[in-house]
Amino acid sequence: MQPFSPLRRLHQTLMPDYNRRATAYWWTVVPLGLAAIAWASADIASRPWTVVMQIAAGVVMAGLAGGFPIMIPRTKTSFALGEVFTFLLLFMHGPAPAVLAAAAEAAVASARTSRRWTSRIGGPALTAISMAGTGFLLEIVVGWPAGLQGIGMSVLVALALWLAIFHFMLNTALVAALPRLKRGEWLQWSDLTGSFGLTLGMSAVCACGAALLSEAFRAYTLPVLATITPALLMLVTIVRGFFRQQEATRALSEAEAQAARREADITARHLQQMHEIAFHDALTGLPNRRMLLAELDESVRLHRENHDRGYALLFLDFDRFKLINDTLGHAAGDTFLKHVSQRLSAQVEAADLVARLGGDEFAVLLRRPVTLDAVDALAARIQQAVGQPYLVSGTELTSSASIGITTSARGYEVPQDVLRDADIAMYRAKAAGKARHVVFDAQMHRELARRLRLESDLRRALADGALTLAYQPVFRLSDGQPLGFEALARWTHPELGEIEPVEFVPIAEESGLAPALTDYVLALACTQLRRWHARWPAVGTLGMQVNLSDRDLAQRTLPERVRAVLRETGVQPDLLWLELTEGTIMRRLATQRSVLLELRALGTRLVIDDFGRGYSSLGQLSSLPIDGLKIDCSFVAGIGQHHDTSAIVRTILQLGQSLGRMVVAEGVETHAQLEWLRSAGCDAAQGRGLAAPMAAPAVEAWLERQHGWGVGAAVPASAASPAVLMH
Repeated sequence: MQPFSPLRRLHQTLMPDYNRRATAYWWTVVPLGLAAIAWASADIASRPWTVVMQIAAGVVMAGLAGGFPIMIPRTKTSFALGEVFTFLLLFMHGPAPAVLAAAAEAAVASARTSRRWTSRIGGPALTAISMAGTGFLLEIVVGWPAGLQGIGMSVLVALALWLAIFHFMLNTALVAALPRLKRGEWLQWSDLTGSFGLTLGMSAVCACGAALLSEAFRAYTLPVLATITPALLMLVTIVRGFFRQQEATRALSEAEAQAARREADITARHLQQMHEIAFHDALTGLPNRRMLLAELDESVRLHRENHDRGYALLFLDFDRFKLINDTLGHAAGDTFLKHVSQRLSAQVEAADLVARLGGDEFAVLLRRPVTLDAVDALAARIQQAVGQPYLVSGTELTSSASIGITTSARGYEVPQDVLRDADIAMYRAKAAGKARHVVFDAQMHRELARRLRLESDLRRALADGALTLAYQPVFRLSDGQPLGFEALARWTHPELGEIEPVEFVPIAEESGLAPALTDYVLALACTQLRRWHARWPAVGTLGMQVNLSDRDLAQRTLPERVRAVLRETGVQPDLLWLELTEGTIMRRLATQRSVLLELRALGTRLVIDDFGRGYSSLGQLSSLPIDGLKIDCSFVAGIGQHHDTSAIVRTILQLGQSLGRMVVAEGVETHAQLEWLRSAGCDAAQGRGLAAPMAAPAVEAWLERQHGWGVGAAVPASAASPAVLMH
């Protein structure tokens, strides 16, 4: 690749988004517009000073009006009443003053709305061209100025109306051509008709009003001059206030969209290096998240204005990137990401955008109308391309990507929503087994809305004490005696009914509510256990098991929270069993061993829940401050059915016996499972086959029926009278 020439470097710095045709267009029409402004200035300078003063006043008023635009409701366009002064000058003094007034208004508007030097110069120049063309059309039609004398008011107003339409259409075409050329497209008829409506109507009203004022001005110069300015100011104030009131409900989303566009706006004062840092990823050279959002915002806007302008977004996350970093190092990970960026770029068209969002997350924006089948086919090609082996640091690697897809068919208003939904679809693809792509649909949107609602309602339910507990007995297998209960949170939503723990517990963990939920369950369970001990002193040895989350163990305050509950409820510490999953303990062991030791020092018992599903080593287990293991119910379910599963359970039992740890089997459902566990030397068991989780009153009724706290004959299965398999 040959190095950039100095001229090309300057172009990349000052006009980075201008292709060859857009650049040629800009450097053609802008000098023409500037020449029109220069011609107008010279023409005015040759006139009598009294006339020059009148023209100067009109130009100044037109420029001031450009600084106070009136936004059109439900659009991003606006108009200014400066056209009244522009057309007034046209009818009073000819094309040259009108050109200067129109350029002044456009210059003020461009300075207000854009920081780009191309816009600040191009806006006045293009407007000057359209007004010069309008003025020359007037001269051709009526032969100004003599032709305006005595043509009649109705003819003059009609002429003003058609001149306004001509000026509006010509100016719209000149402005709309530039973004079309940037995208390699030709001007469309919809670019002109899409601006019809209130904007064109107000322009016509201004022109017709100027025609009427020109007649009045010739007869009564000073009175008209004295009244027109405050009247127009009052009109601007009233109309602006009315439209602002209509737009109040949309102000926040509009401000966010404008902020995103301002972030993407590349100004002339940025050098090439600053531009690259701000809008491109330093590692891969691809556009970054900021540029993606800016381009996505433009696509959303274009689709909102014209539904034929579709787009699609693909959100990619690589499934094994962390393994590459952990095994080969970050340098190898960087090399892998560079290869990925090249393969992605090779799969898309020139009009599309490939961006790196951070880490191993990439996005592909299709800035063109595409069918869902075409997007699906592209995702399949990308999967195949990125799935080919990579040679990194002398090692051949393979990887895959989970891809989430969404399209303009969902009618987005802001780019952040597009990115959010594609991200949600990507996580759905990852959860479904990775190495696949999923299109965002209404069901995902409903699930997201439900999840957000449940998060808010769960926070309120914890504050209001609306959650309850169910208690599942744990039995000693040697004699059938109950050892205690596992406390299980239950939530009955006032509108949605029963919310399963498998749904609201992950929400609590992801939203930061897990510690609050743990404190809630811990306090309620210990309080209930203390009441049972007080009511039946003979059951004073029954314990209570409470589950802790990964977020609980990450907090240094956990031992103090447990100590406070034990102190307030009066429960003996050795009757409280705190359960942590195998994965939680192994993840936190290196950094949170001291927390485990502090909990053990309180006198509480620590149990590894769902044992067998994680990745503990024998050396780690022997050094852990734990009192017991709970065999995961998936292994218990396979007892007697799968030889390998039975062998795993027997190995866990032998491991517990060799380490001197109590072993509890979860999920016991059948007599066969129970007898096998008893014969294999399992210490304790729980499950619906033994006793289902019960509310506190049902537990008390159940305890009343137990004779000597042994387990009697089976009773009918219900919430109040759980089935019992032991004899």
